[in-house]
Amino acid sequence: MSVALQNMRFLIAEDNKQSAKLIEMLLRDLGSKDVVMAHNGTEAWDYINGESDMISENSPRKRPFDLIICDWNMPELTGFDLLKKIRREGFFMPFIMITGRGTVDSVINAMEAGVTEFLPKPFTPHQLTQKIFTILDSKETHG
Repeated sequence: MSVALQNMRFLIAEDNKQSAKLIEMLLRDLGSKDVVMAHNGTEAWDYINGESDMISENSPRKRPFDLIICDWNMPELTGFDLLKKIRREGFFMPFIMITGRGTVDSVINAMEAGVTEFLPKPFTPHQLTQKIFTILDSKETHG
């Protein structure tokens, strides 16, 4: 269990409920206590922007997410479009893009849009864990 992950807030944006649950279980196994799930890009955006039904009008806006783990192919708003919208609106939290698209163009487009890490499918829990800790290490060394 990682002390670093205990205080982090995660958003999983994945339309495949089984995949989303596996990612959530991994994060919880790593010590995270604050994991939010979105099953399409619009729902993810609502959480990021503080407009979700899960956040009541009377409560203060929840603190922003420390890390987003997002699938590229989702209904309503793709992961790629979500990433572009997040960056355009001035949100700069780390973003891991999960995708079956292994093309060079996809990787380049995601990098240009501001993706932090790129994780091709299929991936192992170990590979996702490595990406998360790479981001954590980078945040610690770069502020």
